[in-house]
Formats: sequence, C-alpha cells, structure tokens
Amino acid sequence: MSKSVACNFCGKTYKRPGSLKRHLNICEIICNSKKTTELNQEENFNAPTLPEIYLIVQKLVKDNENCKREIKLLKQSLNRKNKKINILFWLNNNGQEINSSLPKELEIFLPIKEISNRHTCITMPFEATIKSLKSTNKEN
Repeated sequence: MSKSVACNFCGKTYKRPGSLKRHLNICEIICNSKKTTELNQEENFNAPTLPEIYLIVQKLVKDNENCKREIKLLKQSLNRKNKKINILFWLNNNGQEINSSLPKELEIFLPIKEISNRHTCITMPFEATIKSLKSTNKEN
C-alpha cells in the first residue's frame, strides 16, 4: 500500500501520485487566480487623491486649532480665582467696603441685609421645605 499524498494548495489527499499531479495542475491555477483576484481588489481600492488628502488635512488642522482654543478658554476659566466672601461678615457689616467687590451671584442677598431678623429670614424657607418633605413622607 502506498502512502496518501496531500495537495500543498488545498490539502486534498490522493493515494496515487498521478492523480495528485493532475489535481495540482488545476488546483494551482485556481489558487493563483484567487490570489490574483485578491491582489487586484487591493490595488483597485479607491485611495483619496492628492487634492482630497489636502482638504482632509486642512480640515483636521482647522479642527485642531478650534480644540486648542477651547482648551485654552477652559483652562482660563478653571484657573480664575474666585474671591471668597464670608457672608455672615458681609451681612453684619454696616460699611460699604464689601459691596463694591460683591460678585453678581451674591447680589440677591442685598435685600436680606436690610432685615433686622436675618436668621429667621434665612432659615424659614429651609424649615418650610423640610416640613413639607416630612408631611409628604408620612402620606406615602
């Protein structure tokens, strides 16, 4: 009994060397045509033309500059030092030295400065909110 011989291209086995030789003639052509087809497909890949590449790079540069500008603005806003104000000191202070440097966010507290019983004025909304939450929880 002779050993079986395998095709190097597809792995098919044959007992007779003559049958393998006949198969190799056909299989080699088929395998080579498959490789040629794959290579042709790779070569026919539509790569962008030079003007298209130029436009792509131009757009990327523009986007990069916009991103740099945004990052710079964000860093500036992060690095900005916020002036800390002691609100209790400000409320109790009768002088005007703090009013000139008062941030816009705190201007809503200006009417409170005129009220004599500030503690009640400030705590009343919080107490009312807590009371309503407690009553809502009791109902559920």
